[in-house]
Amino acid sequence: MSDQTEIIPPQFTAMILCERHVAVSFNDLAAALKRIAPAAVLGDWSCPITTPADGFGTELLSLDGQQMAVLAVDAPAPAISLDFGPLPNLLWPDPSKEMAKHRAHVMIVAPGEPANRAEAIVKARAVTLVAAGYAALVRTIGVVWVDAGNLVPPAVFTKLTEQIGAPDGIAVPFWVRVKFAPTSVQSGGSRAFVVGTAGLSALCHPELEYAPSPNPLELSSHALATAQYLLSSGASLKGGQTIGVDGQKRYDLKPKVPGMFTPGAVITLEAR
Repeated sequence: MSDQTEIIPPQFTAMILCERHVAVSFNDLAAALKRIAPAAVLGDWSCPITTPADGFGTELLSLDGQQMAVLAVDAPAPAISLDFGPLPNLLWPDPSKEMAKHRAHVMIVAPGEPANRAEAIVKARAVTLVAAGYAALVRTIGVVWVDAGNLVPPAVFTKLTEQIGAPDGIAVPFWVRVKFAPTSVQSGGSRAFVVGTAGLSALCHPELEYAPSPNPLELSSHALATAQYLLSSGASLKGGQTIGVDGQKRYDLKPKVPGMFTPGAVITLEAR
């Protein structure tokens, strides 16, 4: 069921699908970011910039010291870059009609592989902040977080990133997509589903994968809540553990390679 055949290194890339191409200046972006994250410091790759010259561009940016490259293209995104496989996205089940309207796109990339989860979150936050600034300045059709294959409409992007401006802000439902796929018909005729995450591995934690269950929406909520806990607390899950809250469902954890949705390692969760 995995739509990948090899493990892809983290990309730390956001893509904004635009109704039309708009040239965004450094000053425009700085003003938008000041509204979203007042404490953030914008610059180029050499130093922070407080008084840019007229016409200063945004091709090579830094945000709080995190270097990024920005490519604004006056053409639709290549179709292959928007092919996220056959599984539906809970946040935008059928985006095809709206996606067909985009005529330009912006790529925001933080190069380099992080050494640990803290560095990964810093990269993801910086890229997401710049994406939020751009999305406030252009007619946005949709926003993509590439490492999760997560395409969301602009209103959902705004909602998912409403806390990103805080110094420790994260955007877990944007960075981590929940996937689910049917497996087998259980006794009684009900359909069982496997639920798993995409995007956690880029943030230095194995993906999560749940044992087949007839309740995929319940597991989807649990997966996002677990990802939120992991990324906000710095905790890690390992095989052999049991997790859960007293009085609620508990899960036994086991390592597995490959996962159903990824060729890489996953932590499987099976309800007791």
